Amino acid sequence: MTVTNHHTNWDDSGNGKVNYLISHNVKCGRNKAISQFVLERKRNKIRYNFSCSSSVEITNDCLPKETQLEIPDFYGGLDKHDMNCPYNWVIQQFRMKYHAGDYINYSYRCCKTTNTEFCQEIFTYPTYDENAYKTFYLDRQNVYSITNTAFNRIKLNLKSLGYHNPAAPAKFSYKTSQCYIN
Repeated sequence: MTVTNHHTNWDDSGNGKVNYLISHNVKCGRNKAISQFVLERKRNKIRYNFSCSSSVEITNDCLPKETQLEIPDFYGGLDKHDMNCPYNWVIQQFRMKYHAGDYINYSYRCCKTTNTEFCQEIFTYPTYDENAYKTFYLDRQNVYSITNTAFNRIKLNLKSLGYHNPAAPAKFSYKTSQCYIN
């Protein structure tokens, strides 16, 4: 398995508004899957830095999927979106989509693997925002997989420390499922 690093282009952060994530397509090519990502910020710009793991065990038998449409709330409702592939499939691509009526969702692509030993659930270490519920605070979450794995599932977990009061800080982490690939 080989790993290559990539990034989306720097683009306006919209002062941390969730709909500004739509211009970032985290995408790996044929026989590749996402094995790491982090939202980076520089002044009023954001981008995703991400890694793709390449293996002949990641097939081109792929299936497009989407999360349910949601109206953004705290962190734009990102914690309501669960990118979850079938067992022994891995995530090759994800991108937020914006729809009429202020609805958002994620489109993502799952690709089948031929020799996955097993998948396991992993959580990132919880971090906190600065009581602003801005997406650019996600830069504190470097979501990475362990050696020789790729993501099968990605979901943001969010817990308000003030009962969903926008003035209260929040604790967040990512829940992932990672599948071993040779």
